[in-house]
Amino acid sequence: MFTVIFQFILVLLAAPLTVGFVRKFKARFQNRRGPSVFLPYWTLLSLVRKEMTITEHSSWVFRAVPFVVCGAALLLAFLVPTVGYGTMQTGADNAFIVAGILALGSVFLVFGGMDTASTFGNMGSSREMTIASLIEPALFVVFASLGTLAGSWSLSGIIGFAATHAWMATVPFASITLIALLLVVLAENARYPVDNPATHLELTMVHEAMVLEYSGPYLAFLEYASAIKLTVLSTFLVSLLAPVGFLHGD
Repeated sequence: MFTVIFQFILVLLAAPLTVGFVRKFKARFQNRRGPSVFLPYWTLLSLVRKEMTITEHSSWVFRAVPFVVCGAALLLAFLVPTVGYGTMQTGADNAFIVAGILALGSVFLVFGGMDTASTFGNMGSSREMTIASLIEPALFVVFASLGTLAGSWSLSGIIGFAATHAWMATVPFASITLIALLLVVLAENARYPVDNPATHLELTMVHEAMVLEYSGPYLAFLEYASAIKLTVLSTFLVSLLAPVGFLHGD
């Protein structure tokens, strides 16, 4: 249990830093210096201190979305192994439960984009559902393939298999699955080549268009939830490719 709590707190603290490193690496690839890796922390703090502007056409759904999306992200940070495996004795880290939590956050984010009847919000929501119809089946197939290979449907069991077996011998058989998982992680986190979170053109937005009407603390919740999901899914992908330093929870 100590490992679960430790990794949960670690993910919450490191999530904005992950976004900072992604932006820094992206800037370096574009021959730019880029912002400080700690900028996302200040951005979240500044958003929390700002006032919110909520349109009169919105309903309770608009106000509930940030809490549901952030709650789903926190649940992911608690369930998905990021420091050690074999920590969930109840099977709560079942791969298909995790996939359902991911879908829950995405669906409510779509509701938030549609609730204000904003043109760009509805456009982003429509695009998100189109992408989700391709991502979710692929995610279930990926989890089913990894679970069959590891002989376990829990994420801890899958990571444990990667950490305790001759993983390089099985990588050729799972290479297509790992490539599919990489594409799913990119799509779930609105990254290239699916989306560009740094775009300023509303017509090309997907994720950013859905949160365009949010401001202040609500926007901080959504941005923080996005950072947590990026950290959790990236860590899970890395743990399959290089499970070095993972602790056993038994």
